Amino acid sequence: MAPLAIASPAWAKKEPIVADSYGPPPDWKRYKELGEAAVRARLIDPSSAQFKWPYGYKQRGFTPFMHKRVYGYSTCGIVNSKNSFGGYVGDTLFAIVIDYDQVLYVELGKATGYDMVSDACRHGMFPAAPSDNAPASAAPLGLSLTMMPDGAYINNVTDGSSGAKAGIQSGMVITRINGIAIKGMPASAIEQMLAGANGPINLDMIGGKTITVPAQ
Repeated sequence: MAPLAIASPAWAKKEPIVADSYGPPPDWKRYKELGEAAVRARLIDPSSAQFKWPYGYKQRGFTPFMHKRVYGYSTCGIVNSKNSFGGYVGDTLFAIVIDYDQVLYVELGKATGYDMVSDACRHGMFPAAPSDNAPASAAPLGLSLTMMPDGAYINNVTDGSSGAKAGIQSGMVITRINGIAIKGMPASAIEQMLAGANGPINLDMIGGKTITVPAQ
């Protein structure tokens, strides 16, 4: 694949309104599995690969060199692997875009020296990698959640539950609970907030919608 264009301004530009072109936020564990498989396919010694994921993904696009802009869930990771002489080359940044359970783009930088991929990653302004992506159960509301970089992704809503009656739907992403931002919180903290709430629960969603679940 072609290398990225000078990516600092390309990745930083304001995104057009293309929300309908994005799939649901990927599960972080699945995202890493797909990403690591795609990177391994480009290595001389795939079995030697050692990965680090310091960043979470962002919903946005970027422009590879002389190619159309690629839209999806983008981030950068680090891989170290052996070369043809059997020695490790050192930590190497890679850029990746995934959407709809598919790797749309992946490109590796260089372990040493300047390259456009590494420069793009260093200026990407990505969020920190999720610290806890285990599914959470918000039993009182009938929700099954997965922690993502932007908040809590709603996997399922139990039919007849208070959450379903309030209008909560799978695919929504909660960003605030009763005015408290939950970005970066572990799943256990979200469970406690929902289970221990007194009175109605106000859930702010990505897109600006607020849903109020009446007190039980």
